[in-house]
Amino acid sequence: MRVLFIAIGLVLSLVAGCGRFSYMNLREPIYLVTEDSFFAGCEKDWQGQEQCREWRRDQVKAGISQWFRFFTKKTRPKVYIVGSTSEIPNGMINRPIRLRVQPGLCKDPDPGEAGACYRQNYFWSSPEMVFDTEQQILQAMVAHEFGHALGLNHYERAGKDRSVMSAGEVGDNVVWDDIEQVCREHRECPVLADAEEYKNVGFVY
Repeated sequence: MRVLFIAIGLVLSLVAGCGRFSYMNLREPIYLVTEDSFFAGCEKDWQGQEQCREWRRDQVKAGISQWFRFFTKKTRPKVYIVGSTSEIPNGMINRPIRLRVQPGLCKDPDPGEAGACYRQNYFWSSPEMVFDTEQQILQAMVAHEFGHALGLNHYERAGKDRSVMSAGEVGDNVVWDDIEQVCREHRECPVLADAEEYKNVGFVY
């Protein structure tokens, strides 16, 4: 019994720890659920509420596209952005990722700077991508946090351009080294696009 409690404790500590999250199967659909707070402030946006909401969804699509455009279209993971869990079909393998804004929930190492985080409170709870402010809903920030959803921690690439998963100052783009990290993490890694296909791929969602 004591061994069982120790094992449960280890699992919970991995889930709650920085950069350790529940496993995502890239062969199964991935759903992201926008909560009301994700669209906070859109009702006052000068471009109009619907355009504001669409722009934020587009930032999420662009951030995820940075990762999955590296994979050939035939085996590319499927991602859907929905407004409610009621839109998710029964029997999904991957837990839905909630998207929301909540100031102060993500602890930023630099005082006074807002940020974002990917977190999961408990093993049985849904993971969530949380933005400190609506101004942080940008494709580079989304790409970084989605990298955590894929199971990656921060890492350094000595002597090279910064990747979106760099520690400290985050780069703007997903790079090939990031994809190699994903494929080391995922045995079900999709087929990579060849150079010609990758060159002609824009955003995929």
